[in-house]
Amino acid sequence: MRLLLIRHAETASNVAGVIDTRAPGPGLTAVGQQQAHNLVATLAGERVETIYVSSQVRTALTATPLASSRSLPIVVLDGLREITAGSLEMKGDTNSTDSYLATVHSWIGGALSVRMPGGEDGHEFLHRYDSAVTEIFDSGCRVAAVFSHGCAIRAWAAIRTRNVDPVLDLDHDLDNTEVTVLEGSPTNWFLKSKTSTG
Repeated sequence: MRLLLIRHAETASNVAGVIDTRAPGPGLTAVGQQQAHNLVATLAGERVETIYVSSQVRTALTATPLASSRSLPIVVLDGLREITAGSLEMKGDTNSTDSYLATVHSWIGGALSVRMPGGEDGHEFLHRYDSAVTEIFDSGCRVAAVFSHGCAIRAWAAIRTRNVDPVLDLDHDLDNTEVTVLEGSPTNWFLKSKTSTG
């Protein structure tokens, strides 16, 4: 299976630099709307058969131009949502941001029992994200476009992909609408490419 993990387009919270993880969350900025339209051309060579989004509205809005161009339905899977920020929600100060990222880095490094302040731990995150990806795989589609979130994609792919050195990937922040392409199955995922669309 070919799994296209796509970070949502730009939101006002991205511009403001705040940690915004609650559903339904914000819509897209004007820049974000253009980024979403640009994805149609970026993914022109991909034979996308199904489109999945998280329960946060920014992913559905990002997926809509692609879905319209391919006449495909959009399927919502809650497990694809962003890593919950807990008590760090809507904060943008350096200490809060560092604490959020340090927790994610701990999970990537194998310390899954570390809990996000007031939020989920790594085991809980992986369970829900793995369940969503397994549901996508079990659908039988060969190429799926999966619209999700920066930290969720980075953490899950770094933990579950066999040919990525997590240590080397810790400081790579996904751009809005960046596409991370994986191939394989729930027990054998391999990174194929990353594409930043801006």
